[in-house]
Amino acid sequence: MIPKVSYPFGSMFAVNDPLTETPNPSSKLLGYMEAFAVTTNFDGERMICTCRTTLNLKGYKGELLNVGSCHFTQVTELPLVGGTGDFRFIQGYMIISPVDLMSPTTCYKVEFQLYWLHAALVH
Repeated sequence: MIPKVSYPFGSMFAVNDPLTETPNPSSKLLGYMEAFAVTTNFDGERMICTCRTTLNLKGYKGELLNVGSCHFTQVTELPLVGGTGDFRFIQGYMIISPVDLMSPTTCYKVEFQLYWLHAALVH
């Protein structure tokens, strides 16, 4: 069961977290996520956020930028607004799902649905 999580209106959060292959912090490092968020609803459960995800995967290296509205305890989609490096001209979205909100370090599953033309990858 996912607990109710809420914060006062206007609460601000800054994130700089590793992205790992599994919830285990010692699993393979895939990149980092930096984000800034502010609660914007009076229920204290939703926020507006901007995320920059730096990925260093086999064959792909660059950054993805997402902007949108998130929910602390529900699955959320954030639209992709741009990318750098191998992710130039990219389109898509990021899905964030809560995994563990009870431990001192919260854990979310992050999935990307990415679409871009092969021609955009030619340097």
